[in-house]
Amino acid sequence: MATDRPVRSVPVDRATLVTIAADLADREGWHELTLSDVAKAVGRHPSSMYAHVASLDDLRQEIALLAVAELSEKVWRAVLGKVGAEALLAIAQTYRDFARDFPGPVGALSSAGAR
Repeated sequence: MATDRPVRSVPVDRATLVTIAADLADREGWHELTLSDVAKAVGRHPSSMYAHVASLDDLRQEIALLAVAELSEKVWRAVLGKVGAEALLAIAQTYRDFARDFPGPVGALSSAGAR
C-alpha cells in the first residue's frame, strides 16, 4: 500500500541535511528551499530540523560552504598543469559546468552574504 508519508530510511545529521538540502535546491530552486521540504525528504517532522540547524539561513550558509569546497576541488583539478589563458579558460569552463550541474549550490554562492 502506497502512502504519501516518507520512509524514515535516511540517518539524520547536519552533513546529511546539508547534502539533501543542496540536492533539493538543485531540483526545486534555491529560493524555494524550505526546512519543511528537507524534513519531508528525510522522513522527519519539520521541527526536528532545529536539532541540526539553527535556521534556514544557517542551512543555506552550510550549502554555500559545501559549494565552495566542491567548486574549489573541481577548479584545482581543472587547472593542474595549465598556466595563463589556458588556466583561465579551464576555470571558466569548470564554473560554467558546475553552475549547469548544481544550480542550487551556485544559488548559495550568489546569495552568500546578501541579507
